[in-house]
Amino acid sequence: MDTVTRNTVYDIKAALQIGKRTLKSIAAECAVYEVQSNTDEAKAVFARLADCKTRKDFNMVINSL
Repeated sequence: MDTVTRNTVYDIKAALQIGKRTLKSIAAECAVYEVQSNTDEAKAVFARLADCKTRKDFNMVINSL
């Protein structure tokens, strides 16, 4: 995983831990990142994150990276 994608995933993880944003808004942001990504790996990561509905789903995807 490239540095930009890794840092973005860390930012998403931090947003989940803080808990001030809704999960739906975080997933929508991931969908935007998916469209803006320039590598297939990054697109796949953000597509998986965009499909998450619960904190458990987000954490499972992030921990699998």
